[in-house]
Amino acid sequence: MQKQDCGCAKLSGGGTSGHHPQSEAPDFVAGTTTDSEFNTYKAGLVAVACWKVDDIRFHFGSSFVAPDMLEELAELKELTTTHTTWSKAEDGVGCSLAIFGHADPVGDEAFNKSLSGRRATAIYALLTRNTALWEKLYATPLGNDNWGKHSLQVMLASLGRGQTALHAISQNATERQALFKDYMDKLCGADLHLQARDFLAGGSHAHGKGDYQGCGKFNPLLIFSKHEQQQYNNHSDHTERNIRNAPNRRVMILIFRKGTRVEPDKWPCPSVEESAAACKKRFWSDADRRLHTQLDNERRLFQKSRDTFACRFYDRLVQDSPCEHGNDQYARKYFIYLPETLRNKARLLVTGEDGQQIMELPASAAAQDAQNNCVFDLSRLDASKSYRLQCMAGKKCILAVMTTDLSVLHGFAANRDASAIQNMTAFTGGQSPTQS
Repeated sequence: MQKQDCGCAKLSGGGTSGHHPQSEAPDFVAGTTTDSEFNTYKAGLVAVACWKVDDIRFHFGSSFVAPDMLEELAELKELTTTHTTWSKAEDGVGCSLAIFGHADPVGDEAFNKSLSGRRATAIYALLTRNTALWEKLYATPLGNDNWGKHSLQVMLASLGRGQTALHAISQNATERQALFKDYMDKLCGADLHLQARDFLAGGSHAHGKGDYQGCGKFNPLLIFSKHEQQQYNNHSDHTERNIRNAPNRRVMILIFRKGTRVEPDKWPCPSVEESAAACKKRFWSDADRRLHTQLDNERRLFQKSRDTFACRFYDRLVQDSPCEHGNDQYARKYFIYLPETLRNKARLLVTGEDGQQIMELPASAAAQDAQNNCVFDLSRLDASKSYRLQCMAGKKCILAVMTTDLSVLHGFAANRDASAIQNMTAFTGGQSPTQS
């Protein structure tokens, strides 16, 4: 088979979208037993496009969808317009979607399977306006994944409403679901409203099997080096480790070619309610090596070695996916949110491992994305080397990131985390930018 080329992936402040290269139908001849018989060729599952939203569009350890996801959802709308779904296809036959949630390699296997499944569920419910699924997530916390009143406050603020109704909404499931619906509509807009039949199994399974699933920690994009791992093991504060692991925490949507359907009882992935046992039945024979081999001083990256995924089923689906591979066009960009009062004061200082300054980029000259992040172009840097990036205001450092691989900068650099916001308020007269 020959692969037809496709365009590069598109990068946003918190995700990636793109089209998959397509295979031409193979030319072959296979004889039949008699001249009255025919051989039938049927291609397997073929993804035509992908959409990935990164960890920064969720609260840490949570399945709650942050309002910053507007930009990524606009990209998904474009994809579903190009690859028309079942509910909007003029001939009634459209493309199908499937959602895959992923966690990082840290922690309990069962918990990671559940959390990644909850994030996949949250995205499915958002796209289909299934407020009952969000209510279930709200009402059944899992560890730190506790939506609680904070999620209601965020939704009310995003919709421009006051907090006076907060207590009443927190006590009433009907009012909560009405709020969920309004928030979903705002994030997706009128043009991105999918139906259950737009998904791979057509909404035919009670727990979404075939439509949305959690893959847990079995398909990491990066695996720390032994040196990095030892450093993190020696510290009780895991903030740095969690930031570095952010690219592994993601939700992927694959869009399959027109007319693709699956039967839930034949789908290999367990539902979000089931354990990871069925996942392991689809593991590569060398899954342990793939997941646990660490190099001495270099990270293992899927985009380089293509051997960090344990699940062979998922691995085969995304081998040519621009959303999982990264590419040079977008890997060397640094996204950071800066309050308006800092835009003309701040600058990005890049130094090498030896401490020597390599470049200095003023924030005022940086591009801005749809979410008002400053986007610094680092394409002049050698992606094989390590750098320290410091966002400076005067002589003070607002935010610093040490990276050992530029390809994973995208995915955590734009995070508006609490500590960064707190540091920035010193330069904004105590006025903190809106938190999401």
